[in-house]
Order: sequence, then structure tokens, then C-alpha cells
Amino acid sequence: MQSAKESRVVVFTNIIYVPVVATNDNGDNNNSNVLGVLKVELGQNGGSFYSTGSEIKDAKRVARNLGFFMNHF
Repeated sequence: MQSAKESRVVVFTNIIYVPVVATNDNGDNNNSNVLGVLKVELGQNGGSFYSTGSEIKDAKRVARNLGFFMNHF
């Protein structure tokens, strides 16, 4: 829960957990509510995210967009 409040990504072996937060209109996350947690299970290719890191960046982007849309609809 503390990781979610601080908007930190948690990675376990082949699973990425990213908090989905509701941001206010100016994009500030300091006073935002945690709406949920996005769980991304990576394929069985041996954790390739350690070589590129793109999966973590993509998961953060998806969680940020989900938080924006969930907060505005």
C-alpha cells in the first residue's frame, strides 16, 4: 500500500505492479487517490525487461492514462 501511495512500481520476477492514481487537473500526483493497481504479467521469455526496460515504462504510461480517464469519466 505504501508503494501505491508513493506511485512506485514493484517488480516480482515476471510481474510488474503499477499503481493507478487519479491526478488532479494540473497533473499533480501529490494529492491524488489510488484507484487501483495495474498488474502486467510478462511472457515466459526469461524476464526480458531487464535488458530494455521498455515494459516498465509502458506499464507506467498505461497506468497514468488509466488514472486520467478514470478520474474524468
